[in-house]
Amino acid sequence: MRATTDQAAPFLEVSGLTVKLRALPHAAPVVDDLNLALCSGESLGIAGESGCGKSTAALGLMRLLNPALELASGSVRICGEEVLDLDEGAFDKVRWRRVAYVFQGAMNALNPVITVGDQILEAVRRDRTVSPARARDRVRELLESVGIDGSRASAYPHQFSGGMRQRAMIAMALAADPQIIIADEPTTALDVVVQGEILDLLIRLQQERGLTTIMISHNLAALAITCDQVAIMYAGRIIEFGAVEEVLSHPSHPYTKALVMATPRTDQDFRRIEPIPGAPPRPDEPRCGCAFSPRCPYARDICRIDQPQLRRYGGASVACHLVGEL
Repeated sequence: MRATTDQAAPFLEVSGLTVKLRALPHAAPVVDDLNLALCSGESLGIAGESGCGKSTAALGLMRLLNPALELASGSVRICGEEVLDLDEGAFDKVRWRRVAYVFQGAMNALNPVITVGDQILEAVRRDRTVSPARARDRVRELLESVGIDGSRASAYPHQFSGGMRQRAMIAMALAADPQIIIADEPTTALDVVVQGEILDLLIRLQQERGLTTIMISHNLAALAITCDQVAIMYAGRIIEFGAVEEVLSHPSHPYTKALVMATPRTDQDFRRIEPIPGAPPRPDEPRCGCAFSPRCPYARDICRIDQPQLRRYGGASVACHLVGEL
């Protein structure tokens, strides 16, 4: 499965990315054989419930996994260059400089006892050729590029609003002029007005800088307005992928349909919000067949026995035995 057109060479290509629990090597993978490809300037959204492997996949790509997890296998190529095989010193030139991460929960990601400006300065000074004076100017420029007055560089994180902290995190991610930005739940805990401002900011930065972006979110509406394509993850696997309008307007997988039905809509007459019963499986739970089958109202015997693989259906790729029958 590839998040790009056949005519364009992928700028970012992820193949067979698999993440496992170190303590339970025989348990189901937390991320299971993830395959993605993006062209330069494209944007991909990744959606799914908590525990489906979205953030773990992104952190695995960045080699920033929790010590309890291990990158069991996989390949990550940027402009055709394999980067996961690099030693830590060489990979450090890839991380942040080519691929940067906007962490979930800005208040927790920022150090509360260091000014925001100094935290961004640390990222800027990773380029040792930048002079101290130029580095300070660069911090102000970065803050102003995300809509924060440069004079606020001397403020501490608690002196920023939630939206300003998120903007500061985006500024920090841009410090080394990366080509790829991964934004993990960038609108979490923000009110709807500020959410819109952050999404507009991400769209503007992508267009101005030609960024390739991966956005992780529970908010399907946010992905609809910021992304070209969307991947739906469940139990560590991509179960539906395609153009964002196609997947969200005409979902084919029962899980995608359930996510859409559980999302409030303001552009339709009143309809009942349908919650999804149950919860995603834990990696240490016995699993056979389709991981969604215990929660799927359409599941048949084959669903409980055989794990479906992604296959083309209409304008999307879907991992479901019943695709086209529902």
